[in-house]
Amino acid sequence: MKIALKSISFSILLALLALPFTSQAQSVQAEVEAFVANFGKLYNQGDAAGLATLFTKDAMMIMADNQMVTGKQDIEKYYRQFHDVMEVKGEINLGEVIPLPGDYSYISGPYTLGATVKANGQKLVLEGSYGTLLKKIDGQWKVVRQMVMAPQS
Repeated sequence: MKIALKSISFSILLALLALPFTSQAQSVQAEVEAFVANFGKLYNQGDAAGLATLFTKDAMMIMADNQMVTGKQDIEKYYRQFHDVMEVKGEINLGEVIPLPGDYSYISGPYTLGATVKANGQKLVLEGSYGTLLKKIDGQWKVVRQMVMAPQS
């Protein structure tokens, strides 16, 4: 009986200790979902300046065409140039959220973009996936590294 009681007490203790971690993971999940929704909204609006605020000063993006963009200013310039030539409406989905130590999280998921080339009206559908390392800075999630991938045809 003593062993069973100790076993039950230990199980309860473990469950109680796990509660903060579960709560923290749920909080991160909700915050990251809001971050991705905001990113998608700004992206669909073509708001390059708004998108740039979601990145750290020294952020790095590797695009599906292997183009590397480094630094918040160049990221804003990249998005501005992209939206100058393309009208894009996309859906960015959150697939996986992995909370990491030190206020970091890794997120990944699929995206689908419907794009129209402004110069000639050509319609494109761009699909792929992304992997993003986020860091929480002053209570806000920021992109530190982002890799955008697309299937090779």
